[in-house]
Amino acid sequence: MKQIINLFGETTSTTGVISFTGQPGLQSVSQFSIPQGAKLKIYRIAVDGNAAVITLQYTPNAAASSPTWYPVEQITTTAAGHLVDEYKTRPLVLYGMAGTEAIQVTYSQSTVGGTAVAILAEMSEEEEED
Repeated sequence: MKQIINLFGETTSTTGVISFTGQPGLQSVSQFSIPQGAKLKIYRIAVDGNAAVITLQYTPNAAASSPTWYPVEQITTTAAGHLVDEYKTRPLVLYGMAGTEAIQVTYSQSTVGGTAVAILAEMSEEEEED
C-alpha cells in the first residue's frame, strides 16, 4: 500500500529543528519515523521565506538517547524567496530496516522565523514494485 505524505513546518528562531504537521491525525512532530519494512520516497522539498540553510537529516536509530543524524540533502537560499528541489525521476529513498529510522529537518538563518518548508513524499512497503 502506498500513502502520500505531506509535511509542513515553519522556522521559529535562527537555528533549530522544524516541527511538522500536515497529515490527518498527525500531531506536530520534529521527527518523522519510517516503519519497519517500509520505504520513504521524497519527491519534493520546497522552501519559502527568508534566506536559510535547510538540511534534511536521517538517523538509523531515533530510539537512541542521543541519535546520530546524517545529512541527506541541503538546500541553501541566499535571499528571501521560493525554492523547490524536485526529484521526479529519482526520488530520495530512505528505508525502514529496523523500524527505528527517522528523518528531521534542521535550519539556520539570520532572521528569526518566517521560512516555511514543505515535503512531498510517498510511504510504501519495501517489497512493492514501482
